[in-house]
Amino acid sequence: MCFSASASFVAAAALGSLGAVAYSKKKNTREWPLALIPIVFAVQQAAEGFLWLSIARGHGAFTLLFTSIFLFFAFFWWPAFIPYVAMSLEANPRTKKLLRWVWYVGAASGLVLYGLFLLRPLPAFVTGNSICYAYYPYSAAFDAFPLIMLVYIGVTVIAGVFSRHRVFQIFSLVAGAGALTAWFFHSTTFTSVWCFFAAIVSLILLYQPDQKQTATKPRLKKIKTAV
Repeated sequence: MCFSASASFVAAAALGSLGAVAYSKKKNTREWPLALIPIVFAVQQAAEGFLWLSIARGHGAFTLLFTSIFLFFAFFWWPAFIPYVAMSLEANPRTKKLLRWVWYVGAASGLVLYGLFLLRPLPAFVTGNSICYAYYPYSAAFDAFPLIMLVYIGVTVIAGVFSRHRVFQIFSLVAGAGALTAWFFHSTTFTSVWCFFAAIVSLILLYQPDQKQTATKPRLKKIKTAV
């Protein structure tokens, strides 16, 4: 599996343009956060595209800048935003309240992960035709909080899996399967590989039709005419 700056930029352009069109057509306000997912992935993939270029040209300051931007989405945004999307789509008050707590946990775990990175920011580098975002955030997270990565994967996958929105549920299941696959085959470059895979999978969300309100046609009453 090979990635490059061009792959990231193509993914960003496709997700951004198609996502903007899909977002503009959403009339149900509860689905607006859902429609934002491909657009945010487009921004993240664009950041990784520039990261590829900065690494290739040896621009250390820009490499660290785009590393920080990419990891902001990977470490903080997604564990906070995905539960928020599930919460915004939920109509059941009890389930919505539960998802609110998942949202809190996701935001907290994201702050921990991104905070650990900011304590010792390290620029990403290329290994095995993919980008590796160093090891410090992962090793520190496992040493200090053994369950932090499991919580991260849990809030970014499980919240969507238990959603009643079918397409969002499918997206979460496929993204979760992609996470396991990426971790098994590309553990060193897990963050880059999984985010790229999830970005492509988010195309599923672009073709979700607006929920049509079925209008009941008035029944034609037969008028009995007296003969």
